[in-house]
Amino acid sequence: LERLRAVAGSMCTVAVPFAQVDTAALAELDDASLAGPALAAPTGIVNTILGITTTRDDVVWPDAGVLTEKAGALLAADSPVTALLADTAVDAADAAAGTGPAPVRGVDGLSTVLFDSAAATALAALGDAPQTPSFTDEDARYDLTEDSPDARLQDALGALSWSALRTRDDVTRTVSTGAPAAPDSVLFAPPQSWSASGDDAAAVLSMVGTLIRSGLATARPFDTLFTPVPGDTPTVALPYPEQAIVDGASAEVMDTAREQAPRLDAFEEALVEDPQAQLTPQQFTAPLREDLLRAMSLAGRRGPDPGAAARDAVRRGDEVRDAVDGMFAGVTVLSPGGVYTLTSEQSPLLLVARNDLPVGITVRLHVDAPSAMKITDIGPTQLPPRGSRTLTVPAQISDSRKIGVEFALTTESGLPLGTPTNVTVRSNAYGQVLAIVTGCAGALLLFLAGRRLLHRFRGEPDPADEGYEKQ
Repeated sequence: LERLRAVAGSMCTVAVPFAQVDTAALAELDDASLAGPALAAPTGIVNTILGITTTRDDVVWPDAGVLTEKAGALLAADSPVTALLADTAVDAADAAAGTGPAPVRGVDGLSTVLFDSAAATALAALGDAPQTPSFTDEDARYDLTEDSPDARLQDALGALSWSALRTRDDVTRTVSTGAPAAPDSVLFAPPQSWSASGDDAAAVLSMVGTLIRSGLATARPFDTLFTPVPGDTPTVALPYPEQAIVDGASAEVMDTAREQAPRLDAFEEALVEDPQAQLTPQQFTAPLREDLLRAMSLAGRRGPDPGAAARDAVRRGDEVRDAVDGMFAGVTVLSPGGVYTLTSEQSPLLLVARNDLPVGITVRLHVDAPSAMKITDIGPTQLPPRGSRTLTVPAQISDSRKIGVEFALTTESGLPLGTPTNVTVRSNAYGQVLAIVTGCAGALLLFLAGRRLLHRFRGEPDPADEGYEKQ
């Protein structure tokens, strides 16, 4: 890492989208909670870890080398950006735009800088995991295992030198014939996930150095590619090759991301932001969002075993789903066990809510009770990190029978948490029976008292006192 810091500080450095995520799939999901970590966050990550300031933060290099117009609109949603694309990623008639920025038709704020697709294809074939990029023309595709590593290296060196040798020949012909020369600028782009060996990389750099020392090529700083787009620059179209769809994130992975990302958003809203806590809600949920992006990664999808990469992506998505389910299950109300006996009609119920998460959370108590029992809503309650809290729930019961009540926790938005708990409640009060008995006893008491007063006013002995007077 220290060696990388030293190199990055002396060269042009830009950040690429997180985990080589499929930008076309990201655009189809249209989820801001995933687009932000995928496109905006990497620049901050690179700057923080390497201790540098990236050359440009308005440049996006999608791993596929191609874009859909919807993906382009996503990249340029907040501010103008320039996308590094293969020269086959635009219509053939537009490819002559060269490496200078050219705006994209129908996508405001997006321009393109094109790299040499033939050289990029040859460079991608190096190493022990050779790959064929999605932007490679169909007639240039073949089984890379048919060639030896040395043959693939020679192809790459030839592709690098071809542009310099061709340009020199064109310039010679221009002097003699007056014909226009070919563009004298070319951009080389190896794959973002590159399996080239140390010897391969040394040979590639040696070839580039030889071209520069011999005067056949001149190195240009990366930043000089992005001159302002002149008003008369022709616009380009973005055809999306069928192979890029085949190499992209699978429908199963996208369905998982489409399902789990909103659940993570809702769960994060329920978590408590504590300035004194070391872990924030955003930090707690970030690894799961990043794993959803890794599941949509294009890394390995164009290599010798794309099926293994696809299976790994599905497994990662399943693990995210299980982890999110575990987060929801980690906040629950505990069952008191047995029968809960109330001492009166209006005795409160005491329940314990537990939070197994390392972050506090705000919950609500949801109660499903029969009409004979009325439960007062206690409102939102905060549970501490890895702790529990006793909930005092005011209850009123009008029946002496055993009543089954279901308690469950939810977020404030209504998402269920944990497992519902069933509680059997019984009251010592007799409800309506007690009221009737009390009323009858009171009426009898009034009757007897009135009877005694009536006899006393008449001066007559009360028959009920006959035995008492004789004693």
